[in-house]
Amino acid sequence: MVKIPSKNGFVLDKDNPGQIEVDWDVIDRRLLELDGKIVTSLKCKKRNSLVESFLGFLKASPGSPTLLSCTPNDIRIYEGETPHSFRVGCAITMALSGSAENVDQVMRHIGCFELRIEAYCKPGNGQFKGRFIVMEHYFDEIDQIYLVERLIRRERIVRDRTNPFLNYSEEEFIDRFRLRKECVLELLNEIGEHLEPKQTKVSSISPLNQLLIALRFYGTGCFIRVCGDLFGVHEESSVSRIVKRVSSALTSRYKNYVVFPSGNRVTEIQRGFMNHSGIPGIVGAIDCTHIPIQSPGGDMAELFRNRKGFFSINVQAICDNDLMLTNVVARWPGSTHDSRIFENSSVCARFERRNIPGILIGDNGYPLRSYLITPLLTCRTPQERRFNFALSNSRVKIENVFGIWKRRFPCLRNQLRFKISSTLHIIIACAVLYNIARKAAIPVPDDDYEGDIAVPVPVLPNANQGGQALRAVLIRHFQ
Repeated sequence: MVKIPSKNGFVLDKDNPGQIEVDWDVIDRRLLELDGKIVTSLKCKKRNSLVESFLGFLKASPGSPTLLSCTPNDIRIYEGETPHSFRVGCAITMALSGSAENVDQVMRHIGCFELRIEAYCKPGNGQFKGRFIVMEHYFDEIDQIYLVERLIRRERIVRDRTNPFLNYSEEEFIDRFRLRKECVLELLNEIGEHLEPKQTKVSSISPLNQLLIALRFYGTGCFIRVCGDLFGVHEESSVSRIVKRVSSALTSRYKNYVVFPSGNRVTEIQRGFMNHSGIPGIVGAIDCTHIPIQSPGGDMAELFRNRKGFFSINVQAICDNDLMLTNVVARWPGSTHDSRIFENSSVCARFERRNIPGILIGDNGYPLRSYLITPLLTCRTPQERRFNFALSNSRVKIENVFGIWKRRFPCLRNQLRFKISSTLHIIIACAVLYNIARKAAIPVPDDDYEGDIAVPVPVLPNANQGGQALRAVLIRHFQ
């Protein structure tokens, strides 16, 4: 008999592979090694059953399956929350498979899985002998032993390539979705209830994937179908509904993220503009930008054609000294003059009622008011030239905002092919996301965007006496 000892006390006979001996002294003396980790010694006070040995093994080995019950004829264990039942033969097999070394030996020398215990007993000398006999008609045993192997051998973890949170690094994630992973999860907590599945074709798409599909569209401006392919949504109509739903949900959060300053924040902004340009009292820079759209059709379509000849939404925005959006108006056709948008806005009404301290600065497309300062059309003195330069230096902030906004969300510079109502929601949604990204200090994407589309705006006469008086006072700061 050529014995092949193993460190955990089981002995195989090379000449007779079915013969197995158990050296209890070795088991009591040696430690078991499971998956490369040293675990406690397998000790049995009652040596009349390998089932009892395995009972001790389960109790002593951290990380092993949880024992449910154990009898001389049956053993039940938990794998997670799933119970498994094994007959005595399989229980012994599990005990034999206590280490990777023994699993390999049993498989190599016995050669098959159609195994069953025919007899086992406890000899008087304190050793246990059992004979494994090949019984091909016991096919039910095979499934049991496969379960043993799955429990003992750690299952391979396959990386989910469809999960952007696992598949992409932080930098790659930002490049594709324009926000950090933590920002997306925080945003999901806010709008997730608006994205809960309904009885529609998109009901199987989780709120997280809906949000990611929309972010992918905002952040790339590519075809709708391409944005959905990443998440297995191949119908263009389904992706369009997802973008509309997410945009509507983000629009509902507008007042939480795009806030006109008040209280101490007004003082901070005025100080920031003062340090930048030397002009006191500025609370924001105002201007308009055109968002290209497809022709809405119908009798009113030409109202959306701007002075450059393409269809657009003329969007008014105000920003502070930190390039944060503080007000966005997105509802006017491209042919609408900038001044008309402002005069019909709630911000203008608040300034007229003197509810907002400070002044806005804009270009000559706006009327000169006591709360809205525009540049001089003609400079006659060095002080006036310095004033115009300082005013332009501060007003350029809103132009920078438009550039960053459209660079971060290219859908705003491509032609939006949605209904007008959905287009307006997309614009406001991107304004919300812009401020989220700005507050989180997410780097601005580096692409070849050359800046906003310049649409000529007729110059308005500066006839307001209050505005002229205030501008004269500001010019004196540059003497």
